Amino acid sequence: VLSGVASAQRTAPVRKPPAQVDDTPPATKQAIDNAIRLLEQRDFAGAEAEARNAVKLSPRSAVAFNVLGIVLDEQGKSADALTAFSTAIKLAPTFISPKNNLGRLLANQGKLAEALAQFEAVLKIEPTHLQARYNAAAIYAETSKFDKSAEYFALLLKANPADLQLSMAFLNVAY
Repeated sequence: VLSGVASAQRTAPVRKPPAQVDDTPPATKQAIDNAIRLLEQRDFAGAEAEARNAVKLSPRSAVAFNVLGIVLDEQGKSADALTAFSTAIKLAPTFISPKNNLGRLLANQGKLAEALAQFEAVLKIEPTHLQARYNAAAIYAETSKFDKSAEYFALLLKANPADLQLSMAFLNVAY
């Protein structure tokens, strides 16, 4: 498991999806909000029930599938989480949250090439996405692609010059 990727946070489930994704009906939005609230309270069974309800109410909602994936992943249900994130990506290919979440899950499973593909896909859509860039940099370092890792860490440092953790990570791969 990559420590850099494992410690990186998931993309927030409430991150604004693309306009075409954000046509979620009110009842589904309520179920999603409930799932997030229950997840924050560490009520995994309740969060999963609400997330599954959101998917049942709106089976074409990428947001609902992304939240379901997060809830399942928090419970260690990796195979089901992978399916949920993959479904969200199929439903809304430009919605970056499930791509980043899937990449993190794959990295934690040691599937670095697949994880990197997800992080790079996020960066093609949103080049300034800090979590995806950090996660990709960590994988490049782990796979001994130090030049690419240093390039990514340098970009991160440019965006966050006061971040001591990034500075140390950059120094570890650059020198």
